[in-house]
Amino acid sequence: MNAHDRRGALLGWLRGRQSGTAAQASAHFRVTERTILRDIATLRARGEPISSSSGPGGGFNLDGTARLAAVRLTVEEVLGLALAAGMARQVATGLPYSLAADHAIDRLISTLPRDRVATFRRLMGRITLGLPESMRPYTGVGQVEGGLLGTFEAAFSSNRVLTFEYTDRKGQETSRTVEPHGLLLQVPIWYVVAHDRLRGAARMFRVDRMKGVVLGDEVFEPRPPSWFEEYLGPCASQATGQR
Repeated sequence: MNAHDRRGALLGWLRGRQSGTAAQASAHFRVTERTILRDIATLRARGEPISSSSGPGGGFNLDGTARLAAVRLTVEEVLGLALAAGMARQVATGLPYSLAADHAIDRLISTLPRDRVATFRRLMGRITLGLPESMRPYTGVGQVEGGLLGTFEAAFSSNRVLTFEYTDRKGQETSRTVEPHGLLLQVPIWYVVAHDRLRGAARMFRVDRMKGVVLGDEVFEPRPPSWFEEYLGPCASQATGQR
């Protein structure tokens, strides 16, 4: 998220609560408190009615009568909401407001320019929810390395290779260079579906077993969705791209 988008999100974050501290905002947006304070100063200079108070319970407040800015979400933001709704349905069926969430996502998609809708559809078509029983994790979930999510998102969106150290379920360690063609999500685990250059074939990698992930400069040619649908087998029929 760039500074412009973060400041817009910060306004929404403040509007959604009576008050918020720089420490809370820092944790929420995963930036330093100094960055949040700079954002607050920039927003105030722009005329946003943000007040502050000190002492216990103090923090920043946004005047409830402040004007509402037009909401323009990025492809990645709409994609994140769509995945969150899809994963919620994996956890439980018949969730309250789930249909309303689907309608909201459809409305958000309609606000995207045509080229960004195409990007959204392309990415969604490469994401699958659910695993057959035989492919479920054998061990508990480990910690995902810090910074991995952002690195993966950049690689997935721009078709760039990833290199990393991988530990398989037998404890064997190898160095891998892969083309990340798809995602497979099974709460609480997610996998990168990739062409593995070490093996010269399709492979899946659990993200909590990936370390030292580096985004490469090389851009690869995306393989058709049928390539990893065939690899995934029956669970590919649950692809979230079928919205």
